[in-house]
Amino acid sequence: MHLGSALRHLRKSKGLTLADIALRAGSHVGNLSRIERGSTMPSMDLLYRITASLDVSVSDVFFIVDNREPDELQLALNSLYIALPDRDRELLLAFGKLLRDQQDLPATADAVALPGMFVDSTSAASDS
Repeated sequence: MHLGSALRHLRKSKGLTLADIALRAGSHVGNLSRIERGSTMPSMDLLYRITASLDVSVSDVFFIVDNREPDELQLALNSLYIALPDRDRELLLAFGKLLRDQQDLPATADAVALPGMFVDSTSAASDS
């Protein structure tokens, strides 16, 4: 993925228009459109202003750009993560770890219950 595509994806994930970013970054819609299409590259100064307008860091953008294989779900998740406040990022990470850990549990894992969930150990035992 090229730089412009990453910037476009981040902009759209935040519900912003090219005009919004142009105003915030002190640039022109046409210039930003050319950057998003990959027709031109922004100066470092403009790149910093664009990323500040998106409330992300330059390193966040390059992390997305470095994703070698364009996986739309991964890109969407990265964009979502970047857009979240720190407290919510920690919550999303904890949720992701919980999902991963649940995948590693044996099928009869009736000893583990998530908050708000009920595990019926009697039905699990009778099913065996």
